[in-house]
Parts: sequence; C-alpha cells; structure tokens
Amino acid sequence: MSNLEQQELNTLKKSAHRSFLVLLVLNISLSLLFLFTNSELFIVAVVLQVSIMILWLLPVFLFQVIYKKQPIWVSVYKSLISYRNIMEQVQWP
Repeated sequence: MSNLEQQELNTLKKSAHRSFLVLLVLNISLSLLFLFTNSELFIVAVVLQVSIMILWLLPVFLFQVIYKKQPIWVSVYKSLISYRNIMEQVQWP
C-alpha cells in the first residue's frame, strides 16, 4: 500500500470512528430518554434509527461492496461516514 492510500485509509477510519460515536451518543441519549420519561418520542426515534439503518446504511454498504468492489471494512467505514453526513443535515432544536 502506498503512502497516499495509507493516509486515505487513516482518514476514513477517523471519520468512521467519529460517525460511530455520533451513533453511540444518539442511542445512549435515546435510552436515557426512555428510562427517565417513558414517552412516545422514544418509540418514534427508535423507528427512525432502524429505518435509517435499513434504508440508508445497508444500501450504501451494498453499493460499495457490489458495485464499487470495495473491501468490506472500507464499505463499513464509508457507510458510517454517510450516516454522520445524514445526522449533520438534521436540524436539531
């Protein structure tokens, strides 16, 4: 692997780890919301999270693996990065 490819891979890993942290923090906050308030907002948020994973992350992953012929771990990184991009577009109150 060349130095440029290694640098791009490291950038992908860092971005994917940040995306995973966003996913983790969001899910922990949803769990705390459920524990302390027991509201319907929790159910709506969980349904949204699951639908984002099924309707967005899975197709992005499959596109990277099947069409672009990327290795699986690179496809996972890229799908996580796309998740963070989605969360950046959401307008949080």
